Amino acid sequence: MMNSLIIEKFKLFDYLEIKNLSQVNLIVGKNNVGKSTLLEALKLYASNASINDLLEILENRGELWKSEAFPLEQQSAGHFLQNLFFDRNVPDLGTKGIVIGPVDHQIHIFTAARQYIPDQAQLKIDFKSVENIDDLAEIVPVLVLERREQRQIIFRLDQGLEEARRRSRLRSYSSKENEANYIYQSVSTQKTPSRILDNLWNLRRLSLGEEVIHALQFIDPKISGITFIDDASSPRKRIALAQIEGSDQLVPLQSMGDGINRLFEISVALINAQNGLLLIDEFENGLHWTVQPRIWDIIFQLAERLNVQVFATTHSRDCVQGFETAWKKYPELGAYIRLDQKDIGIRATEYTLETLSDSLEMDIETR
Repeated sequence: MMNSLIIEKFKLFDYLEIKNLSQVNLIVGKNNVGKSTLLEALKLYASNASINDLLEILENRGELWKSEAFPLEQQSAGHFLQNLFFDRNVPDLGTKGIVIGPVDHQIHIFTAARQYIPDQAQLKIDFKSVENIDDLAEIVPVLVLERREQRQIIFRLDQGLEEARRRSRLRSYSSKENEANYIYQSVSTQKTPSRILDNLWNLRRLSLGEEVIHALQFIDPKISGITFIDDASSPRKRIALAQIEGSDQLVPLQSMGDGINRLFEISVALINAQNGLLLIDEFENGLHWTVQPRIWDIIFQLAERLNVQVFATTHSRDCVQGFETAWKKYPELGAYIRLDQKDIGIRATEYTLETLSDSLEMDIETR
């Protein structure tokens, strides 16, 4: 479990430090202070900057775009890279780039020049600044991951995106270079595709599926089970059906409201994040305020039991109050962090349980 977090030169963050993290962490703040960006940084750290996660972050923000005059498949992998760096400025080759991680174990993502140096029958890879290379024709610009004083290439910046993906997949299949720091599950503001939910449900339903059903019963006590079937109208789609107690009828989960579906996504993701991270953006989406304290309660319980570190964001006061209610029951397991835009950049304010409770009681704004 991460006890602290530093993020440097990543998107909105010039430098952000959170000194005290816990098992269940709630991140709040006004618009455009980096709540979702913080979750993106954690995703990159967890996956050791996997190329799929890196490009997915850009795609989800609309930062990989194309038109007839600007076809995406013809663009180099480095063309859109500026969107990952602070103020959209790619640092010079070989200089410090993005840093993410706890104080004692960080990853460093930066651009470098790759030069092949002949050594008998082998080729070695050297990372240098352009100024230290005599023949510039010998270099290739690359994006590099550095961790524990070891360096590896994420992708070449002069390759097309699909070629970069393909080569990255080949490297990950043939070596352990891209082993993740943590397994993780992510619940975004968009609905998770049904086939992904089906895969997650099948992975854990035999051992921990009853925990998911128990959570769903907070909203509808009659739900007794979940099953997935193929959708004949679409070969890549699966339909989630809820079993209703006392009835042979199967009801499409999608028809039972946003709250049930959001809770199913969170619960299944939590169980599949065992011994890893769960990242939830805008926790309150679709959830009525009356059920949020109970949902937070089960998140605290399962997070401790399954060794999951949870990071969630919210704009909702109801969500904050529900979190505070559950935190009181598990005082050693929570952390509440507010992000604010200061003159010196975005900074984190860390609340104790007592400070948060007092603020809510006195109606002081904490979001």
